[in-house]
Amino acid sequence: MAYWISEDCTGCTACQKICPTGAIQGSRGERHAIQPERCIDCGACGRICPSDALLAPSGDMIIHQKRSAWVKPVVQEAGCISCGICVEACPVSCLDWATPNGKKPHVTPYLSQPARCLACAICANNCPMNVILMIQPVLTPSID
Repeated sequence: MAYWISEDCTGCTACQKICPTGAIQGSRGERHAIQPERCIDCGACGRICPSDALLAPSGDMIIHQKRSAWVKPVVQEAGCISCGICVEACPVSCLDWATPNGKKPHVTPYLSQPARCLACAICANNCPMNVILMIQPVLTPSID
């Protein structure tokens, strides 16, 4: 089941712009709709929506979050078998292979493009070894 856009949608197009599959349709200023057959349940639309107008497949409202607070994947190198499933599964291609060096027995994936990451956890959910953790970034307070 796909995400769903409620009547609270203002048509700002933020969800439409972030959707990696183009599943969200609608014109600026009008309520948008999600094509369920194209939705991959990444949840980015809900996290980006300033109107909190998206519902998860469970029916729960998704609350807007600043992108800087979105969780990011961290690969635990010790258990990784370098299968590449996570790299292939990422809908926005933000994972890549680390540069090999003589100290590691094999290369492991890492988050090469953090700004593109949707915090969808598709990489972690597809990891056969369960070695990808979705970690809340450490936010440093600004000094005024």
